[in-house]
Amino acid sequence: MGRRDFLRNLAITSGAITIGGSLIAACGGQSTTTVDGLAIGTPDNPIKLPTSIEPIKDGLANETGTLEILNWADYQNPESIAIFEKQFGCKVATSIYDTEEAAIAKLRNGTFKPDLILGMTDTGLAKLIAADLLQPLNKSYIPNFKNVISG
Repeated sequence: MGRRDFLRNLAITSGAITIGGSLIAACGGQSTTTVDGLAIGTPDNPIKLPTSIEPIKDGLANETGTLEILNWADYQNPESIAIFEKQFGCKVATSIYDTEEAAIAKLRNGTFKPDLILGMTDTGLAKLIAADLLQPLNKSYIPNFKNVISG
């Protein structure tokens, strides 16, 4: 693996960890741990942001079709996408954004509804949640979600 591939994979992993931590913080109960007066979410004591959209129900059949991803510019690795497509027998389509404002505008107009959003900051995620543009995760479909963040 070359330096460029290593850095690209590192960026993808960092984005996933950022999103995972943010989603954990957005989908749980209230946190009582604070740093300088700000609540800090943990897996056992996540911060809950109000949502009006319910997660998908348990036990649904796998969906078919293209996996639509909204991704920060340069956070994708075409080799990883090709491996994923081959392993899971699906097609992946990626739309990129260069600013969170552009991503939010793309989602607000309603013409693009991705299955997955990568690379958002906590501030961007809070804006998407406030605008009812995100559906909370049903972690029963993601058995390894518990490995996203520890302690």
